[in-house]
Amino acid sequence: MKLKHIVAVPLIVIMLGAISCVQAPTEPTIIYKNPQPFPNLATLITWLDEDGTNDQVYIVDAHDCDDFAIDLQKAALEDGYLINVQFDLEDEHALNSAIISNIVVFIEPQTDEIIPIGKLDDEEAIAR
Repeated sequence: MKLKHIVAVPLIVIMLGAISCVQAPTEPTIIYKNPQPFPNLATLITWLDEDGTNDQVYIVDAHDCDDFAIDLQKAALEDGYLINVQFDLEDEHALNSAIISNIVVFIEPQTDEIIPIGKLDDEEAIAR
């Protein structure tokens, strides 16, 4: 998958001074306390196997890729894990990303496919 224009959209609301976020009145405000990255790939795989987001029905323009990505993020947050929603502007597609140690992976929320993207830091630089 060629990803040139990716936009990360963290849906965790953070209050900073006078800055606030207005949420639709029909949705309850949920506060997730200290979500953590997945500790390893095996934990992510097991969690995805147990999560039912990919079993939802795809409905064009009603429950599509962005809804799957948001639902997967919400499920992760409810279980104490940190997953982001990513938008591929070129392909007009939404998916998720996770950081596992020094590795970034994309997650296709409709299939649970895990796509390794790369490392955050040069491991030799970290050792110095």
